Amino acid sequence: MSAAASDYLKHALDLMHQHALHRKEIDWPQLRRAATAHAMDAQTPAETYPAITYACLQLKDHSSHLEEPHGTPIAILNQSSNIGMLAAKEAHGRKLISDEPSPFADRSSIV
Repeated sequence: MSAAASDYLKHALDLMHQHALHRKEIDWPQLRRAATAHAMDAQTPAETYPAITYACLQLKDHSSHLEEPHGTPIAILNQSSNIGMLAAKEAHGRKLISDEPSPFADRSSIV
């Protein structure tokens, strides 16, 4: 990981540690190791977004998240989305988003 990416991730994790609602319930050394592992190859701050998304999902508050800035590369957004889906599946034991089309897709009004 580059120094710029490492500094960015460290700052994000420091903010989470300082402000997390359930900060006393979090194993912060383990969370930092895992987030760092997710960003191992990051060269830019933006490449740490999936790791930050992962860390937000570990905060046990179901509301913390990362709003990626407009213009974030699609590949990074996809990585963050995949991490979110995997974390949701771990938490709930099942896939939360179906690959099937919605049965309501052809409706033009609410019944």
